[in-house]
Amino acid sequence: ILTDKHDMLDSFRSQHPDKVQYTYYNIGYKLSSRLDRIYCNRDLIINDTTIQNFVFSDHDIMITTFRISEKKGGPGIWKMNTSILKHENYKIILNEFLEDWVNTKQEFNDLQTWWDTAKMYIKMFSINYCVVLNQNLINLYDTTLQKLNTENEKDRPNKTKTDQYRKELEEIDHYKNQGTIIRSKEKDLHNEEK
Repeated sequence: ILTDKHDMLDSFRSQHPDKVQYTYYNIGYKLSSRLDRIYCNRDLIINDTTIQNFVFSDHDIMITTFRISEKKGGPGIWKMNTSILKHENYKIILNEFLEDWVNTKQEFNDLQTWWDTAKMYIKMFSINYCVVLNQNLINLYDTTLQKLNTENEKDRPNKTKTDQYRKELEEIDHYKNQGTIIRSKEKDLHNEEK
């Protein structure tokens, strides 16, 4: 069965194991059945599944709401977001760190440990930099979206402003999508190596 092969479950039956309710009715033949189903991955947490009457069809509507489980993955492989190398602020801070770090060699037993420690600091700094950058992008997106919505609610929205806000939102989306593309390509490359 496909549900077993793909680790899927019937959202309605998982929520209502003993409930009898139908999604299809044929009055002429006096038939009713639960033909319509929503299958989902077992890792998804289903909040609710309901069947609602729909008078314009012989089928009723199935509605399932769910949230993604907070499944923890393994440690994974870190890949630096190289786009931050274009950020002047990142380069300045990193250069300052490296200039200071050169003077710490004598504090380590060997050069390998010194270099590995430097890489660990660079990694931690880069991750934190990206977290702050991402939060700033989220805040900028939310603020810009609010400006767009406020402008659109006016009786006579300013087209120049709305166009500018839309352009800014598209630029933020594009920037964030580039990161997603890079991560997905890395995942594909990693899977091909297996």
